[in-house]
Parts: sequence; C-alpha cells; structure tokens
Amino acid sequence: PDYKLLGSASKDQTARIWEVATGKEVAVLKGHNGAVTGIEFSPDGKYVVTAGEDKTLRLWDTTNWQEVRVIRGHTAEISSVAFSPDGQTVISGSADKTARIWEVASGKELLVLSGHSGGITSLAVSEDGKRIATASEDGTARVWDAANGTEQMALRGHSGAVTAVFFKPDGSRIYTGGADKTLRLWDSASGKEMKITTGFTKPIKRLYTCATFKAIMESGTPVDQPIEDPVWVVNDEVWRIFDLYYGYGYGWVPFVPTYTGAIFSPDSKLVATGGSDGVVRLWDSATGKLVRTLEGHTNGVLLTGNGGFSPDGQRIVAGGGDSIAIVWEVVSGKQLLTLTGHSDGVTNATFSPDGKLIVTAGADNTARVWDATTGKQLLVLKGHTGALNTARFSPDGKFIITASADSTARIWDTASGQLLAIVLGHNGPVSDANFSPDGKNILTASEDFTAIIQPCDICGS
Repeated sequence: PDYKLLGSASKDQTARIWEVATGKEVAVLKGHNGAVTGIEFSPDGKYVVTAGEDKTLRLWDTTNWQEVRVIRGHTAEISSVAFSPDGQTVISGSADKTARIWEVASGKELLVLSGHSGGITSLAVSEDGKRIATASEDGTARVWDAANGTEQMALRGHSGAVTAVFFKPDGSRIYTGGADKTLRLWDSASGKEMKITTGFTKPIKRLYTCATFKAIMESGTPVDQPIEDPVWVVNDEVWRIFDLYYGYGYGWVPFVPTYTGAIFSPDSKLVATGGSDGVVRLWDSATGKLVRTLEGHTNGVLLTGNGGFSPDGQRIVAGGGDSIAIVWEVVSGKQLLTLTGHSDGVTNATFSPDGKLIVTAGADNTARVWDATTGKQLLVLKGHTGALNTARFSPDGKFIITASADSTARIWDTASGQLLAIVLGHNGPVSDANFSPDGKNILTASEDFTAIIQPCDICGS
C-alpha cells in the first residue's frame, strides 16, 4: 500500500516480494502446489494473500513472511483475488464459476456468488466496498452486493470471454476488456453499455484506471482537470493509456522490467519512464515510440511528480536506489551530472522553477539542495525522523516542502535551509506534499487515507 514493495506471482509455485526502490528480493512465499495465479496486499499492509492453481488461498504475515493460514473451498483453480477496502474480507474468483468472500481473521467462508456459467477470469471491488464485479468466460460481467451476495446486474455485450473488469474510482462506471479485443464502458447504476472501443490487436488481459490524470490540450499545455476515464489497458506485451469515453489512445509502450514512474516533459511531447533496471526511457507521447534511453544508475530509478524535467525541457534528473541522482541532457542523452551525497535511495528529484537548483529527497531522512549547473551540494535539510518520499519547490522557488514517513511534512527556506514549519495532522506516513499554483496553500497526502489542504502562512513572508 505504501508502494515500497511489489508482489509477483509465478508458475514456479512461488510468490515473491520485491523492494521497488532497489529491485531487491525481500521474500519468497512457498506453499502452493501449483502455479500462483494472484497476489494482493491488504490495505493496511499487514498481510499478503496469494491465489493458486491448487484451489487454495494462502494468507501471509508481512512482518515475517510466514504463512498464517490456508483457505480452502473452491473446487477449481483460483484466477483472481482481492481484499475488501477495510481489509476484513478477501474475495476470490475461480474456474469453478463462483466468487467467494472469506473472513480474513478466521478464514471462514462468508458468501458464495453463484450465477456465471463459465469460469471467473477477473474480479474487482468498488472503493466503498459495497459492490463486487466479476468477469467470466461465459461472456458476461456481473455486479454483486458485497453484503449479501445477491446479483445486481449482468453486463452483456462482449462476443467472447470477458477477461478483465475494473471499477472507476468513484464507482460510477465499470470497465471491461475481452477476448474479443474490445474495451467497454458501462454505467454501474443501470448496467447500460456507454462506449465500445475497438482497434486492439490482442485480447485484453488487465485493466487499471487512474483517478487523477492530467489531460493534454492541443497546445501541449497541461490542464488541471482529469481527462474523462483514463484507463491503462494491458495485454501480454504492452500497456496503453486510453481515454475510454472519447476513444482516444495515447500510444502503445512496451513493458520494462518494473515500471516505477512516469512524467511528461514541459511541452508534453515526451514521456519519461523509470525502471527497476536503472534505466530512464524517453518516449514520443504521440506515437509511443522509444526515443532514447538514459543510463548510469546501477539500481532502480524513481520518477515521480512532474519535476524531473528542467523547466525548459532540456535536462532531466532522476534519483535511484543506488543513492545518487543523475542529470542528463534530453536531446543527446549525455550524462551531465552525478549528485552524490545521500546514504540511501533517492526517492524524488526536482528542478527549481528557474532551473538553477535541484532538490532531492532521500530514504536517509534528508533532503538535499544542489547547484543544477555544477552539481555542487549546497544544503542538507535535516530534521525528519523517517524516510522522505518527496521534496518540491514552491512556485516562486523560495520554499521547499518535504513529505516523510514520520507522518509530517516540513517547509524549509530554500536560500538558508532553515526549517520554517512542521506540518502536522496525519496519522500515517505522508506520501506526497505540494504547493498550490499560487503558493498560498499546501496539500499533503498520507497513507492514513486522507489528504489535507491548509494555508501556507509563511509563504507570503
């Protein structure tokens, strides 16, 4: 849930846990007697559940990676699994044509969702936890009441197996992908089919959606309003960003070993992606074609926010799990600077609005300010008691805000490095913090499932 760990399921009968920042293997979960077909972290991060070809679910404790219990009940391979938003139940879908709801604390079967005439291929839980959607080989997706297991509606329209299903974050719509190579949008209240998108060359295997994704106007200027229904469509080889409502596609991009972030260039003509292989890749945002690769890191690269590019778009900076940040020239791919000083992974790197400074955030509990021309370290911002997740400049460049796992955000004077304010209010790690465009307010987001907007009283001083 904190995006620090990644789980993978494999045909080798194991699931594995990886550290996102470094690509390091953290744990190997052994116990299934067949391929592991799904893996999911609980919302609080205390458990991992795995699904298997052996018809079982297995619950694992993330503090020691030991198996807590084996859950049995399905009579065929389990194809998909998910936690409820409150973490109290696990929902599984199986080739036995049923989905089942289980109590996490006891492993007890609470409900069986029966109605499909074919195996279940995918399932999704609405963000409020009140509804479950299942996709099936019978050519339908069905929506169920999570409290009592009654079927609310069947979504019919695909000409083959429905292979992927997903709720829009606000719950108002449902997306389905199928073996018929179509992507479909449904009204979740009425079950009415709203849009069919064609043009895919392979069956759709997975769907992901993003609640806030900036639109790009024809001029190339980012706007604040999210586009209508941005969806990540995945098959065996590529992912694609798609505006489902209008049918616009934003280009196919091949997978990299582990995708760790993506940012647009200031003119929106390029997309930069970071990978666990230590490589930054630049893509043409119109065609999806790879433009060039930027190498130099020896561990996973992190790209977050929108500050990796310099304001003029001529340089890009990226931090990595190897404790350094690197600055490259965009047009040539030449490595210009290596910023060395952090003693642990660099989680975020951002240019100042005038392009003269760079601020980096580190897992070593510090932020550091650098001369963007020479690479000289100018300031070390100390005070946090937990790893930093982000560090950003105010719009005028006079202040820096940092977000930390210590449940605080802090505001610093850019010129002197002096701590000006500690921002409290969260009961969990602060995953991000930023200034409003006018610099008068700050926004913090936390793993306590809250975001707080408050005035920046010192920002006008």
